[in-house]
Amino acid sequence: MYYFRSLLFLITGCLIAKSLGDHRSSSQRCMESVRWNEILKEIEKLNMRSFPLECTDMDNKDLCVPEQMLKAVKHDKAAIVQIVHEIAELFKTAKVPFPHTNVFLKEMYATHEQLKTCLQSSLFNVIHESIVKDCFKRMSNYLIKSNSHCAWQEVHAQSREVLQRIETYAFKRKGTHQ
Repeated sequence: MYYFRSLLFLITGCLIAKSLGDHRSSSQRCMESVRWNEILKEIEKLNMRSFPLECTDMDNKDLCVPEQMLKAVKHDKAAIVQIVHEIAELFKTAKVPFPHTNVFLKEMYATHEQLKTCLQSSLFNVIHESIVKDCFKRMSNYLIKSNSHCAWQEVHAQSREVLQRIETYAFKRKGTHQ
């Protein structure tokens, strides 16, 4: 009996020490486990050319600014799952003017599954979901309306910026990047 109590006391002490040693939440650890640097590298590879000069005059007022989507992320980490999925769906279309989207899409879908699994306990707020879906609907409509390489350049730039900001958000509490 004495041995059992000692063992129980030791296990309890170890669990308390472990919990005190890692102040990050499970959702924070989930975010940090994603290979954001690989995703960013792959989205950058899609468009190795710089933003063409003729595209600087594009009217992109129909698009959401990344801050709109990121407001949802700030209040609801589950919104990241939706954003990753929506970006992958946009770049899955046959009309993407960028070569070699397969590796990027593979990374995005793997990340989506990983986040969906480890952030599953997060309840996705309907308001935040509608913000994200609305932004991507606007991007899709913008691509349909503009139907040009320049429109894809703009969508690529905004998608990259959102992913970069999510990566920064994922590591802001940790203070380091992978």
